Amino acid sequence: MDLVSLIEEFTRDNLSGAQELARNAGSIVCRLTEEKKSASPEEVRSAVLEAGSALLRAQPAMASLFNLFNRILLELDEAPSGASPAGAVRLVTQAFVAEMGEHNRKISAHLFDLVKREAVIITHSASRSVREALVHCWEKGKRLSVICSESRPACEGAVLARDLAERGIPTSLTTDALCLSLIMAPPHGQKEGRVVLVGADSVSLNGLINKAGTLGLAVIARNCSIPFYALAGSEKFLPSTFPVEQAIQEKPPEEILSHPIDGLKIINRYFDITPLPYLTAVITEQGILPPQDLREQLEKLTPHPELLSVLNREP
Repeated sequence: MDLVSLIEEFTRDNLSGAQELARNAGSIVCRLTEEKKSASPEEVRSAVLEAGSALLRAQPAMASLFNLFNRILLELDEAPSGASPAGAVRLVTQAFVAEMGEHNRKISAHLFDLVKREAVIITHSASRSVREALVHCWEKGKRLSVICSESRPACEGAVLARDLAERGIPTSLTTDALCLSLIMAPPHGQKEGRVVLVGADSVSLNGLINKAGTLGLAVIARNCSIPFYALAGSEKFLPSTFPVEQAIQEKPPEEILSHPIDGLKIINRYFDITPLPYLTAVITEQGILPPQDLREQLEKLTPHPELLSVLNREP
């Protein structure tokens, strides 16, 4: 399959989370550079920038894609003369994927220390970090229960709910709208130990980018004085200069209404932005970061200038 076809397939993927998309992008760029292993370092760099720009425009909400290509370009900058650029790309991609797995393990341990033994977890969408953390807590003895929203229009929340239930975790699946009410009045009246827990596609000074509906959950949680945590390894962090506005795109109207009629506008967006003050904290591999500590981390980020330049160009 050629690069254009791979990118088209990558663009159509509306079920994979940020980490899975980063793995897929890494496979694509490794394949591309392997095909160009006899090319000059400059040609390989150009190919990486072209692929990175295309993949980031295809899935602009996914910070892990940005950080993968940012890391690759920095590695190519530092590669000694005569080194294989294709080999450098492969090694840095493998290291990046391994780090995401290690981040998930550390995040799971931090969550275990945080939640009560019989916590009620309300979650939205289908984050890999959330799934691994909940399974870890359950296997280590936490007798938590989970409420999953469907997460329309792709309904990936139903996939997460099925997976958790098959592992023996008490799990309920509900509609996105009803999920807001269940935060206030969970099933069986268990109001102690409620926690809203979501993943993250990106975290920046502008806020948390995650599946549309996350902002509503954050507002309700804050109104009810319920902790609202996002699980996000540092690969989800974006510098302030990243064009975040690209992440909020209009998606096919047919996903909302199969046969739209003339004069009816369908608004279908996969993501929304939750301002940082609405978060109790972000749980990262480094620990539990409240908004102010998170801001300090985000302000230190410096993107590779070439990658930022191609992203800021008109497509």
